[in-house]
This record gives sequence, structure tokens and C-alpha cells, in this order.
Amino acid sequence: MECYKGYIDKGYMPKEYPNVWVKSFSSLEEFKSVPKHGVAVSTDEICKTNSLTDSGCVISTLDDNPSRAFRTIKGINFYEYVPFLGAKVHDILSPLQKDIKLTEFPKYLLTINNIPVGEEIVYYPNHIALYDYVTDDWLKKHSFKEIYQIYFAILDILLELDKLNIVYEDIHGGNFLVNPDDLSVKLIDFEWPHVFIGNYKKTMLSNLKNLINYLNQQIGLTFSDPSFLNGNDLNEVKRVLEKENKNR
Repeated sequence: MECYKGYIDKGYMPKEYPNVWVKSFSSLEEFKSVPKHGVAVSTDEICKTNSLTDSGCVISTLDDNPSRAFRTIKGINFYEYVPFLGAKVHDILSPLQKDIKLTEFPKYLLTINNIPVGEEIVYYPNHIALYDYVTDDWLKKHSFKEIYQIYFAILDILLELDKLNIVYEDIHGGNFLVNPDDLSVKLIDFEWPHVFIGNYKKTMLSNLKNLINYLNQQIGLTFSDPSFLNGNDLNEVKRVLEKENKNR
């Protein structure tokens, strides 16, 4: 295995990504020899559209560092280039990590014979996907105040990204993980084309509002301020949440 900075996509139209950190393996056998064990399997919709025999992703924690994991193509024996596991997002985010405190981006692009097969990511073993944590029996153990704490944590993450013009559009309850002990939140899953540099668009805000509205329905929470649906930026959404929390 080699580790180096700078990746050249040698596909149909070669592209250079100078900011990408790469863990490069010369063969599938060398990749498999890294001590690790699988902890989760996902079947993202974007994975289902590729031509791999066995679609989806596998999360495997590293034995020598359980806080990091390989997120790789399921069915890696049939590996081929898959755009969402490519270098573009890594190239965008890597230089900005030093200014981001609430979110950790994928560290390495994983390649076999120069072909991307996955990425090394941060693993949060004590966290639960938001959709699995906030369910219809929420109020048996929690209060409305606690759901606002989660909402504010999500907004803080997105606002920090926004300060550097990082747009994250793939907002749903599977991409936000909650630590049940302190209700801290982590954002995961940085895939092209859902992450880019620019001015955030209606898609991101619409997805955020849909997520909040869905969770509200799960726990029977109704907002009194209808302007929540009309807010056109993240700060407006936060203002409404602060007002609702204060009046709760």
C-alpha cells in the first residue's frame, strides 16, 4: 500500500485532482490483507444504478484504528469506476478541512490499480441514524426540547459549511448520526453531485425542511410559525426554530 497526495483519473477524459489523498493498493489481494471487519452494509439508491453484480456499500472498521473505516463498493471483486466514489468531492473538501470543526470529511480515496473502489472515512460507533433514533415513541423517553437540540446541531453543521460556500444537498435522516448520550450530531456521506462549492439552492433548503417536518410528524410536534415553509436561507430556518423553542 502507498499513501500520497494527488490523483490522476485515467478514465476516458483524464483529470488531475491535486488535493486528493490516496491510499493505493496494487491488487485486490493486497487490499483484502488490511486487517478490518465489516460492521454495516448499505444499499444506497445511487449504488443500485451501477453495473456491479452486487450493489451497495460496505463499512469496515480498521483493526488498528476503530474510529476509521473503509467505505467500499459491495461486490468489490467486480470493481470498476463508480462516479460517487471518485476524486472530485475529495479534491474540493480536503483543503477546507482545516477550517471545519463540526464535520470530518473522508480522508483518503482508496484505489486498486488506480481505480477508485472506496474511501477511508471517520466511523462513529456510538451514533444512530436520525431516522432510527427519532421515532413515534420518542416522547416516552425524551422531550420536545431535546428534538430542538438536535435541530440546532444540524443547523450549526450546515451553517459552518455554508461559511465556506460548501453546499450539502443530500439531507435526510440517514446522513445525520446522533449520539444518544449527549444528542451531538455528525454528518456523513459526501458524494458527488450532492456536495459542491457555490450558493446553496432551493434543493438543500427543501430537503432540510422535509426532514424537520417528517421528524415533527413522528413525534407529534407542530410549529406555530408558518413562515418556516417560506424561509429562503439557513439563518431564517434557525430563527424560526429558536422562536418555536422559546415558545414551547
